[in-house]
Amino acid sequence: MTRTHKELELRRTRDGMIARDCLAHRDGAWEALIERFERPLGYYVAQQVGAERCADVMQEVWLSAYASLAKLERPEGLRSWLYRLAHRRCADLMRAQGRAQTIAQAVADEPTPDTPPQPLDVNADARSLHQAIAALPVHHRAVVVLFYFEDLGVVQIAQTLEVPPGTVKSRIHHARQALRKTLMGSPDTSHTAGGHR
Repeated sequence: MTRTHKELELRRTRDGMIARDCLAHRDGAWEALIERFERPLGYYVAQQVGAERCADVMQEVWLSAYASLAKLERPEGLRSWLYRLAHRRCADLMRAQGRAQTIAQAVADEPTPDTPPQPLDVNADARSLHQAIAALPVHHRAVVVLFYFEDLGVVQIAQTLEVPPGTVKSRIHHARQALRKTLMGSPDTSHTAGGHR
């Protein structure tokens, strides 16, 4: 789901309007915020911690958002700010359960900074795709959802996940390889010519 630059700017503008309305305590503003973000944030959270824990984490995300929205520096950055809150709540839960994942190391064949990750090229039905995404390690699921479903850029994802942009690119690369292998049955090439996971 690739959006044009104009569509992304319009989305940021609308997000900013919602944030400003919430900050101004306008009637219905929080309901509009939740209505706009509940489904995509819920999908992200469910991919990170599982559907059974999603509602609890989402409640913490909304409480945190309500308590700290005044700290949001740029209202147009509402979307990535909310994902950062969700990511932190998910990480807190995983740490509490003793399932924290280690950060993947950058690989030798990582794309250069001026080479953006390529769109996922798979011909799979939605159910297969979502199952394949759910099978990815949690740190790969995060970048897939944010990059391909939410159209966040590498820098925004890096800020959201609080990792370097190179790590985001590496995770996108490895996640794409794993998805291709799962969905198309192609061999895993991540261990060739000095590549590391």
